[in-house]
Amino acid sequence: TSAGDDQELSYDFSFSPANVESKGPRPGDLGVLVLLDEELVELDRPDSSFNKFINVCQERGANLAALVVARRNLADAADGLKRRLREGDVLVKAVLEAEDDPLTLRRQIALKMILNAHSTGVMAAVGRVVGNTMTNVSPTNLKLIGRATYLIMTHVNDTLAQRDWVAAHGFADAVTFAEANAVLFDAMEYVRSHEMGQTAEVALSIIRMLEAFQRRAPASWDDARALLESDGLAGYLARHNPRLAT
Repeated sequence: TSAGDDQELSYDFSFSPANVESKGPRPGDLGVLVLLDEELVELDRPDSSFNKFINVCQERGANLAALVVARRNLADAADGLKRRLREGDVLVKAVLEAEDDPLTLRRQIALKMILNAHSTGVMAAVGRVVGNTMTNVSPTNLKLIGRATYLIMTHVNDTLAQRDWVAAHGFADAVTFAEANAVLFDAMEYVRSHEMGQTAEVALSIIRMLEAFQRRAPASWDDARALLESDGLAGYLARHNPRLAT
């Protein structure tokens, strides 16, 4: 899809009353406030976007998580922010000194690592991690299509190489990237035509390919979907690749 002038309103993140009403936080939501170095000073300005965000979350019943990454003399300013947080809110503070880091690369990398760890933890908590991979990838662009293809190839080949699988079903040549990619595109069309939503393509592809190897005959998308809905990808793979169950 194109992102032109006709889609400008889709990327409007202002604090206008209409925007807050239609897209603003609601009770049970979590607002995440990220502050890096000098951005902490913005907390002293009542009209700053950071303060507007805090106020909107608190007025509309959402919880807050504040992540501060800064050098020590600025990180101390987060104490004032802590006093504004309510029960159930969270403040995470990472203090890194500025010596030999004039471009703040160290603090930028620390921020990215913390956010990545959080997103991985959330995905694990909601059951979207299989082994050490996050398989719920929505193949909406070339980068994600490549990642989804690699996940399919990796999980299928890992299962095919397991001793128990070989003993039960015989040896099979490893799946190539091109083969996994072709199955993925077929899965994308199936998911679209059946209105299944996003993130099902990788799981469906893995299950369908392994079912075909197991049966030594083609398996349908409907077969794969039934197994995905009954077992889930983690449960299905655990049965065929016990290493993932530990």
